[in-house]
Amino acid sequence: MMAWRSIVMIVGYHFTLLLALMLRFREWPDYVRIHPWADNVWSVMTGFPSPAQALPVALREPWLEIGRSVPGLPLAQWSLQVIPFNLLVGALASLLFCRLWRKTNSLSRPVPVISAIGLMGIALTTSALTWLACCASPSWVVILAIMGMWPSTAMSLQPAGPALALAGFALLLTGMVIHDDIPAATKNIL
Repeated sequence: MMAWRSIVMIVGYHFTLLLALMLRFREWPDYVRIHPWADNVWSVMTGFPSPAQALPVALREPWLEIGRSVPGLPLAQWSLQVIPFNLLVGALASLLFCRLWRKTNSLSRPVPVISAIGLMGIALTTSALTWLACCASPSWVVILAIMGMWPSTAMSLQPAGPALALAGFALLLTGMVIHDDIPAATKNIL
């Protein structure tokens, strides 16, 4: 049951991102692309001089892209990309949150705000949107630019993404510790 809730959360999250893009730009998407993800990852891993250089690029390879193209050009004006690594991170976060929700819901207590903030941080940093104004680079900071932040300022925040995601997981785990959802042996490690 928890896995189904997690899947619904992930699908709903991506649908909400797509809906937000359509509302912001007042346009329907005009293309859907399924990328040859495995082939692209293989090309990246074999094309770089070292795996350490290739791995960050391979982790950003998209699987699915839905967007609006620039008329007459092979460019996306805006798009939503589903990246398998981000999907995996989001799935782990939503499973943890659903577990915590089930635990706190059964105790008739609300889910701690701290865990919800953690989930929002993870959700923000696992998004992969593109916008021509942000160099058409898929990133989580495009959300900030779409919401009104100056694009160059938003792009300068991109390196903070992994730290924000880790902080989000720390907050989720803190919520689990508060509600005694992690075994005692694990609490000593945290």
